[in-house]
Amino acid sequence: MVGFPPGGAKHLPVVVMLHGSNGDARTPFDLYGVQYHLAAAVQSGVPPFAMAAIDDWADVTGDPSPVITESLVPFLHDQGLSTGRIGLLGWSIGGRGVLSLASVLGPDRVAVVAATSPAISHDDAVAFSRSVARIPVSVTCGRDDALSIPAKTLLDRLRLAKTAEVTGGIYAGCHDAVFRRRVLPAQIAFLGRHLV
Repeated sequence: MVGFPPGGAKHLPVVVMLHGSNGDARTPFDLYGVQYHLAAAVQSGVPPFAMAAIDDWADVTGDPSPVITESLVPFLHDQGLSTGRIGLLGWSIGGRGVLSLASVLGPDRVAVVAATSPAISHDDAVAFSRSVARIPVSVTCGRDDALSIPAKTLLDRLRLAKTAEVTGGIYAGCHDAVFRRRVLPAQIAFLGRHLV
């Protein structure tokens, strides 16, 4: 699925979204309402961009499948979107997925990453703090989420690196759609600012 800002346009940059373990390509639109947040952001002055999601983005190991770069990104390019450098947004295991994909593709291919309640371990946090340090990153997690400790570790280590903008934080909330919808406007503004 692909969502466009009001008015649409060719050559827009694009954010690839990775859903959580019980989600699918419709989840960002149906559960989180990304299209409404995108429309509001663009109306308030955030540069426009498109948002795309696919089903079953993970391979058998739980890492991002080659289908993202070998099928989805070329498809988006064929639709007239700018895919030279993409943005990434993910929730829960999808949050880990976007950090992993950014690690593999690097800053030449990934302009910005936003991970919400990323399902990462302490070891993941240490590894990602090195591998995505040159990419602007937003990491946001609920204080009552069991994943908040490694998320904070990742945030702290990225901020210490001081090699790219880091935003987000540990806020009141837990591992649910209510929290994810609440933090989405700030994430969309962050994504739009770094996609230009």
